Amino acid sequence: MLSGPDCLSVRHAITTTLQQQTGVLHVDPDLLPDHVLIDISRPSLSEETFAATANAAIGGSRCRAEIMRSCITAEPASRHADSSQPADGAAQPH
Repeated sequence: MLSGPDCLSVRHAITTTLQQQTGVLHVDPDLLPDHVLIDISRPSLSEETFAATANAAIGGSRCRAEIMRSCITAEPASRHADSSQPADGAAQPH
């Protein structure tokens, strides 16, 4: 999450810097206002490292990058089928 009056002007620098990090799969600064969504491979770097990297790219401007925890930061759902649902994903009547 980005907060501060200068964030719009440093978005490109943040995006470029994050894309160069090992473990970054994709960076999207446009999907959500005031956010930069980062797809990462978890074993490579911690979320705190990404926030520190973004804040370093921001430099002295009035913008701050912080980790926002939500359902999108959760681990991927298990690939095992739920025994209460058929393989095609349709709900069964009870």
